[in-house]
Amino acid sequence: MDIPSPYPGKVTEILIKKGDTINEGDDLCEIDVDLSHQPESEDPETIDDTTGTEVATEEQPESRKIIKDTPASEAPNVFLNKSFTGVHASPSVRKLARELGVDLTQVIGSGLKNRIQPEDLKSHVKAILTGATSSPGATLPEIPSIDHAKFGSIKSVPLSRLKRYQDLDYRRAGLIFLMSHNMMTLISMSWSK
Repeated sequence: MDIPSPYPGKVTEILIKKGDTINEGDDLCEIDVDLSHQPESEDPETIDDTTGTEVATEEQPESRKIIKDTPASEAPNVFLNKSFTGVHASPSVRKLARELGVDLTQVIGSGLKNRIQPEDLKSHVKAILTGATSSPGATLPEIPSIDHAKFGSIKSVPLSRLKRYQDLDYRRAGLIFLMSHNMMTLISMSWSK
């Protein structure tokens, strides 16, 4: 486990044991602090609470102090790439995506549970370079919006959440049925020749 520290130094004693339950603000270890690297404007006895807290004892030398850990939410060196969250990909694929500069949320995976394979990443980059972009659901046409006011007076009533999703599913299913029906018609026409 990495413990960020605002001060350079060496851990001299670990105050917790494996399996111990610790709370925020508990002392984790003793650190032999090298005061030569501290800025001169800062008083070595008092430290701002946003970076950590030092507790000095009289019998210890000035360079040996107990430093409390800073909360993880305040750690300044946190790397979080938002394009990688919620995407199923192996670490090697993520590394390849970083090297190529590809946003993994735009890549369609062909593996189990839409896991992104290296081939998927390479084909996505090739499609971008040739000018063709792949988007999920590119095979289905867009659901047309219908203006019902042209058929007469209408009354707008808000639908429940379930009915809204059912409506989208029914419209999508109708489009798929029409597409498959048209394809079957074309196939049967080609067989009849």
